[in-house]
Amino acid sequence: MHFETLHQLLHQTHLLLRQRVAGMLSQSLLIRNWLIGHHLVEFEQKGLDYAQYGDRLLPRLAGELAKSGLPGMPHATLVLCRNFYLTHPQLAPEIAKFPEILAEEHQKAQQFQILSESADAWTLPADVLCSVFFGETNLKNTLLNRLQQFLLSLDNGFCFEARQKSFLTGTRHYKIDLLFYHRLLKCPVLIVLRTHRFKPEDAVRMNYHLRAHRENGLAEGDNPPVGIILCTWQDEAVVRYATGAVKELSLVRRYMALLPAERVLRDFLLEAKGLE
Repeated sequence: MHFETLHQLLHQTHLLLRQRVAGMLSQSLLIRNWLIGHHLVEFEQKGLDYAQYGDRLLPRLAGELAKSGLPGMPHATLVLCRNFYLTHPQLAPEIAKFPEILAEEHQKAQQFQILSESADAWTLPADVLCSVFFGETNLKNTLLNRLQQFLLSLDNGFCFEARQKSFLTGTRHYKIDLLFYHRLLKCPVLIVLRTHRFKPEDAVRMNYHLRAHRENGLAEGDNPPVGIILCTWQDEAVVRYATGAVKELSLVRRYMALLPAERVLRDFLLEAKGLE
């Protein structure tokens, strides 16, 4: 293992687990707010002593919660939770699955603990461990790792710049899965990977990325950026090139001549995912 490999492993481990925690936290907060709203409405409709509180219910409840160690549940938050439940009652079937989700996460944690105590645990390939414990999110990370290495191995001008690069345009952030600079084309190459069937909105979003990057991310002398959309699902893969920000036909032809062919990238995706 080289130093750079170690650096990449530590970096990706940190990003993966941070994203995992952030996703779980966001999901848990959504479920919490819906359930709080549900309990409030249930009490308003069926509470045996609701008449004692009436319009004072939420302020009184916020005060009692603060006294019991929940200062982050003020009156305004309770109102929002109540409104969230009333606006989205259709979430009930999904919320009902929450105990199953918790049980599954607990089971994964136990499996991970058993493996970590085994002397041979870490001889498993990293992508196998990831697919066991982190599912679809890590499938994308695994494919991005391999794609990054694959493009650099082509030795035809790709220079790696960033992973999950975030840009600010006005008040909006947009993120690119992989950002390269092509030294022969003298242009940025924006790559996004989707683990679903190709959708028209994927192309719309890529064109937005290209326009924003052309306006804010080019250095002097750079050519307009080009985008590559990769979609993989089941036993199929789709590759789309986006050159909506490029008006010069001769430049588009030069791009397509120096960039990997769709067939090459499609075959790579299928092989990397282990579907062939």
